[in-house]
Amino acid sequence: MIPAETGARVDNFEHFFANRDSKRAKVSDLNVIRFPDKEHPYLMLYKIEMFAWKKTQRVLFVQKDTSGFNISVNMAKFEVVQSVVDRITDEEMKNVIEKLNDPSFFDF
Repeated sequence: MIPAETGARVDNFEHFFANRDSKRAKVSDLNVIRFPDKEHPYLMLYKIEMFAWKKTQRVLFVQKDTSGFNISVNMAKFEVVQSVVDRITDEEMKNVIEKLNDPSFFDF
């Protein structure tokens, strides 16, 4: 794991005296859809990403290591078009709700 790594490697003679190293990698990528309801008549999309990073700077035998995590959250909100919702029959709505409440529906 990146935050657990330390040290700037000696790749050549020049790096024996001083070196810098940094890495960054995506640890998690989560996408969430929030469906509309009567109190909140809009569709929400969330994208949550987590990155792990580390930086190392060394001059001779003095070394400084830093590491951590960054989280990025993006959101989009879509208004529901009432004329489209009005054309959805009760049977169609019931069918959609049953499918979304079935946990196996989201098995990929």
